[in-house]
Amino acid sequence: MYCDKCGKELLDGQVCDCQNNASQGDQAIATNNQPKKVGSKIWMGILSIIGAVITILGVIYSVVFLLALALSSIGNNPAPHLEVLMLVCFGIAIVGGLVSLIFGALSIVHFVKCKKAGYRKPVATLVLAIIGITISVVGTIVLFASGL
Repeated sequence: MYCDKCGKELLDGQVCDCQNNASQGDQAIATNNQPKKVGSKIWMGILSIIGAVITILGVIYSVVFLLALALSSIGNNPAPHLEVLMLVCFGIAIVGGLVSLIFGALSIVHFVKCKKAGYRKPVATLVLAIIGITISVVGTIVLFASGL
Protein backbone atom coordinates (compact mmCIF):
# COMPACT_ATOMS: atom_id res chain seq x y z
CA MET A 1 0.00 0.00 0.00
CA TYR A 2 1.09 3.54 -0.72
CA CYS A 3 0.34 6.96 0.73
CA ASP A 4 -2.05 9.00 -1.44
CA LYS A 5 -0.18 12.21 -0.65
CA CYS A 6 3.51 11.36 -1.00
CA GLY A 7 3.61 7.83 -2.49
CA LYS A 8 5.55 6.35 0.43
CA GLU A 9 5.14 2.58 0.83
CA LEU A 10 3.08 1.72 3.95
CA LEU A 11 1.92 -1.41 5.72
CA ASP A 12 -1.80 -2.27 5.85
CA GLY A 13 -3.63 0.30 7.97
CA GLN A 14 -0.49 2.30 8.69
CA VAL A 15 -0.89 6.08 8.73
CA CYS A 16 1.71 8.08 6.83
CA ASP A 17 3.59 10.73 8.74
CA CYS A 18 4.15 12.98 5.73
CA GLN A 19 1.22 15.16 6.69
CA ASN A 20 2.32 15.52 10.34
CA ASN A 21 4.65 18.28 9.25
CA ALA A 22 1.91 20.09 7.30
CA SER A 23 -1.14 19.63 9.55
CA GLN A 24 -1.97 17.22 12.37
CA GLY A 25 -5.65 16.78 11.50
CA ASP A 26 -5.29 15.86 7.81
CA GLN A 27 -3.52 12.48 7.85
CA ALA A 28 -3.30 10.27 4.78
CA ILE A 29 -4.36 6.66 5.18
CA ALA A 30 -2.86 3.96 3.01
CA THR A 31 -5.03 2.93 0.08
CA ASN A 32 -4.44 0.43 -2.65
CA ASN A 33 -7.54 1.15 -4.73
CA GLN A 34 -6.12 3.35 -7.46
CA PRO A 35 -2.93 2.70 -9.34
CA LYS A 36 -0.74 5.73 -9.87
CA LYS A 37 -1.49 7.65 -13.01
CA VAL A 38 1.26 8.03 -15.55
CA GLY A 39 1.28 9.62 -18.99
CA SER A 40 0.00 7.29 -21.68
CA LYS A 41 2.53 8.49 -24.23
CA ILE A 42 -0.09 7.86 -26.88
CA TRP A 43 1.91 10.07 -29.21
CA MET A 44 4.34 7.17 -29.69
CA GLY A 45 1.51 4.93 -30.85
CA ILE A 46 0.24 7.65 -33.16
CA LEU A 47 3.71 8.09 -34.67
CA SER A 48 3.83 4.33 -35.20
CA ILE A 49 0.56 4.51 -37.15
CA ILE A 50 1.80 7.53 -39.16
CA GLY A 51 4.98 5.62 -40.03
CA ALA A 52 2.89 2.66 -41.14
CA VAL A 53 0.73 4.87 -43.38
CA ILE A 54 3.88 6.38 -44.92
CA THR A 55 5.17 2.85 -45.51
CA ILE A 56 1.97 1.80 -47.27
CA LEU A 57 1.92 4.94 -49.44
CA GLY A 58 5.58 4.41 -50.33
CA VAL A 59 4.88 0.80 -51.26
CA ILE A 60 1.90 1.73 -53.43
CA TYR A 61 3.78 4.46 -55.30
CA SER A 62 6.89 2.29 -55.69
CA VAL A 63 4.84 -0.48 -57.29
CA VAL A 64 2.99 2.03 -59.50
CA PHE A 65 6.27 3.55 -60.73
CA LEU A 66 7.73 0.07 -61.23
CA LEU A 67 4.78 -0.87 -63.43
CA ALA A 68 4.99 2.43 -65.31
CA LEU A 69 8.71 1.86 -65.87
CA ALA A 70 8.03 -1.65 -67.15
CA LEU A 71 5.34 -0.37 -69.50
CA SER A 72 7.51 2.46 -70.79
CA SER A 73 10.37 0.08 -71.57
CA ILE A 74 8.06 -2.14 -73.68
CA GLY A 75 7.72 0.62 -76.29
CA ASN A 76 11.50 1.14 -76.44
CA ASN A 77 11.05 4.48 -74.77
CA PRO A 78 12.34 3.97 -71.23
CA ALA A 79 11.69 6.84 -68.86
CA PRO A 80 14.62 7.22 -66.45
CA HIS A 81 12.73 9.69 -64.27
CA LEU A 82 10.32 6.88 -63.35
CA GLU A 83 13.21 4.86 -61.96
CA VAL A 84 14.28 7.79 -59.80
CA LEU A 85 10.73 8.31 -58.55
CA MET A 86 10.44 4.61 -57.79
CA LEU A 87 13.64 4.66 -55.75
CA VAL A 88 12.55 7.79 -53.86
CA CYS A 89 9.23 6.12 -52.95
CA PHE A 90 11.14 3.00 -51.94
CA GLY A 91 13.29 5.09 -49.61
CA ILE A 92 10.24 6.84 -48.16
CA ALA A 93 8.62 3.46 -47.51
CA ILE A 94 11.73 2.20 -45.72
CA VAL A 95 11.97 5.34 -43.55
CA GLY A 96 8.26 5.12 -42.71
CA GLY A 97 8.72 1.49 -41.74
CA LEU A 98 11.64 2.31 -39.48
CA VAL A 99 9.70 5.13 -37.79
CA SER A 100 6.77 2.79 -37.24
CA LEU A 101 8.94 0.02 -35.81
CA ILE A 102 10.93 2.32 -33.50
CA PHE A 103 7.95 4.13 -32.01
CA GLY A 104 5.90 0.94 -31.89
CA ALA A 105 8.66 -0.78 -29.92
CA LEU A 106 8.97 2.23 -27.59
CA SER A 107 5.21 2.12 -26.99
CA ILE A 108 5.32 -1.56 -26.10
CA VAL A 109 8.28 -1.00 -23.74
CA HIS A 110 6.36 1.84 -22.06
CA PHE A 111 3.33 -0.42 -21.61
CA VAL A 112 5.43 -3.18 -20.02
CA LYS A 113 7.17 -0.72 -17.66
CA CYS A 114 3.80 0.70 -16.54
CA LYS A 115 2.45 -2.80 -15.97
CA LYS A 116 5.46 -3.88 -13.90
CA ALA A 117 5.41 -0.69 -11.81
CA GLY A 118 1.72 -1.08 -11.01
CA TYR A 119 0.69 2.03 -12.89
CA ARG A 120 -2.42 2.29 -15.00
CA LYS A 121 -1.70 0.43 -18.24
CA PRO A 122 -1.83 2.58 -21.42
CA VAL A 123 -3.83 0.12 -23.51
CA ALA A 124 -4.55 2.58 -26.34
CA THR A 125 -0.82 3.14 -26.79
CA LEU A 126 -0.23 -0.61 -26.95
CA VAL A 127 -3.01 -1.16 -29.50
CA LEU A 128 -1.75 1.63 -31.77
CA ALA A 129 1.78 0.26 -31.54
CA ILE A 130 0.73 -3.26 -32.50
CA ILE A 131 -1.35 -2.00 -35.42
CA GLY A 132 1.47 0.27 -36.63
CA ILE A 133 4.10 -2.45 -36.41
CA THR A 134 1.88 -4.99 -38.17
CA ILE A 135 1.04 -2.66 -41.05
CA SER A 136 4.67 -1.62 -41.38
CA VAL A 137 5.94 -5.20 -41.48
CA VAL A 138 3.31 -6.25 -44.03
CA GLY A 139 4.11 -3.19 -46.17
CA THR A 140 7.83 -3.91 -46.05
CA ILE A 141 7.26 -7.55 -47.04
CA VAL A 142 5.11 -6.44 -49.98
CA LEU A 143 7.76 -3.91 -50.97
CA PHE A 144 10.51 -6.50 -51.14
CA ALA A 145 8.27 -9.17 -52.64
CA SER A 146 7.36 -6.86 -55.51
CA GLY A 147 10.88 -7.19 -56.82
CA LEU A 148 12.23 -3.78 -56.00
